[in-house]
Amino acid sequence: MLSEQARRVLSWATALVVAAVIISGMASILSSLVRPGQEAPSLNVSPPGVNLCQGERIAFAVEPPLADVEWAATGGEITADGLYTAGELPGDYEVQAAGPGGERGRALVHIIACTPTPTVHAVASGSGRSRERLRIEACFSFHWEIQ
Repeated sequence: MLSEQARRVLSWATALVVAAVIISGMASILSSLVRPGQEAPSLNVSPPGVNLCQGERIAFAVEPPLADVEWAATGGEITADGLYTAGELPGDYEVQAAGPGGERGRALVHIIACTPTPTVHAVASGSGRSRERLRIEACFSFHWEIQ
């Protein structure tokens, strides 16, 4: 059994430990809050949103213009200079830009499955050339040759 004096010492020690844990937790919470005026700087990605066909390309840029922007993208591929190529799966995706000073920005990309519009072209035979070439374009290009 503990003496009265030992119990008092243990009670005070317990109270001090509990107070230290509470203060430490509050300090941790307060340090994680973003204070007004201290938000991370942002970049405006242009265009902010776009609809693309599968395989279609578009160039993204940031405002204000920065030299060392790192690009990342989902749903397609993006080059170091911001040229995005849409992937094959339709859906909603994102392009992200990160500046050298921690600035961040994003744009939304909606990839759609494009169906080419049928176009009829009549090619006259006997034109004197051995090959007739016809170019048809929709969301993608292909060449059709009649020999």
